[in-house]
Amino acid sequence: MILTELKANASSVPTTLGGGLHGHLGLLLSDARYTALTTNVLFATPINPGPFTPPAAGTAAQIEASRDVWKEAKLTFEICQATEKALIAQLVETIDPVYLRSLLNRATGQYATSIRAILLHLFSTYGKITPQQVKAKEMEVHNMHYDISQPVDTVFNAIDDLGELADHANSPMSPQQMIDLAYVIFARQPILQQDLRIWNRRPAAIRDWPNMMIYLREAQSDLSTLPTAADMYHPAAAHHQANVTSMANLVAQRLLDSMPTLPNNYPIEPSLQPPPDPVTTVPPVPVDMANAISQRTNELQLRETNLMTQMQQMMTLMMNNSNDGDRSNRNGGRGGRGRGRGGRGNRSSSVRKYCHTHGACAHNGTECNTPGANHQASATFANMMGGSNNNCYWITPST
Repeated sequence: MILTELKANASSVPTTLGGGLHGHLGLLLSDARYTALTTNVLFATPINPGPFTPPAAGTAAQIEASRDVWKEAKLTFEICQATEKALIAQLVETIDPVYLRSLLNRATGQYATSIRAILLHLFSTYGKITPQQVKAKEMEVHNMHYDISQPVDTVFNAIDDLGELADHANSPMSPQQMIDLAYVIFARQPILQQDLRIWNRRPAAIRDWPNMMIYLREAQSDLSTLPTAADMYHPAAAHHQANVTSMANLVAQRLLDSMPTLPNNYPIEPSLQPPPDPVTTVPPVPVDMANAISQRTNELQLRETNLMTQMQQMMTLMMNNSNDGDRSNRNGGRGGRGRGRGGRGNRSSSVRKYCHTHGACAHNGTECNTPGANHQASATFANMMGGSNNNCYWITPST
């Protein structure tokens, strides 16, 4: 696309204009589109400074300093003019001259208007975009489905394309509209909702379009490293484990093997209150790299801790609401009777381990005192090795 090539060429010519981060891209973009990229820094096309005029009654040092300022302004003006003429020449070589005839100055043989004016003329005259087309594209982007396995830039690129279409239809989108549209699309992905809540608590001064793209790219990168999120982020890896019967079985293994037993008085219903704001102390100005890394690490640890706590509470609720099941394993002395008063052996009200012979109980395979004939001591919830399903209520009981 010719417009994309023009943008690439304009951005490749360095300048201090418009913040100095995007070259001469401001020659092509509208003020609204450019300020959305540069956090409200406007690209102002320089004017000809004219001949040098030394200050009246100035000293030699003052005159020399004024000359240096004039030289810099003149150089900036000349580079900007040369860049714009090169962009116009590239456009003229690509577009049929019949479409540019009305803009040609017959006296000079040049197109005297700016490159932005030429583009607006082409779009408004020969490529007119109706409000219906803009609205249809907006609804298409609004209803798009974002898959967490795809880069977040898929959404950002679609919104940028919509913004350009709206510009050519003389109905530009504001930066806040672009941010709101991206927020709606990402909010449909449950795994990103925690990151969006943290984003909402950030100071308004840094909740702009460029920072949103950086923030969600980092969030997606962090999520790919989480133990529990990795199975959702890389579904092919979970599918490859044929011996795992369900995602619930894998979650149970991780929780039961790594987390301590909860006390009986621990609240069963998970708290729905949002976590404390980890970024309320972020100043409204950019921080150095060390502080940024530390802040992001704290956010990641908080999200992982909350996720593991909620999953642990979920498993506790499932265990408390389950049927008593088959409690045939007493793991005690002779005939399932243990020594001591009550004759209940190692039976525990906190069933959280897996035994190949007895299923879910208070001991694992290596601790079993009454193993079966084909007992497998290394069996776990994730890989039962054909063992018992007793008390494993989250999977289909064996018959």
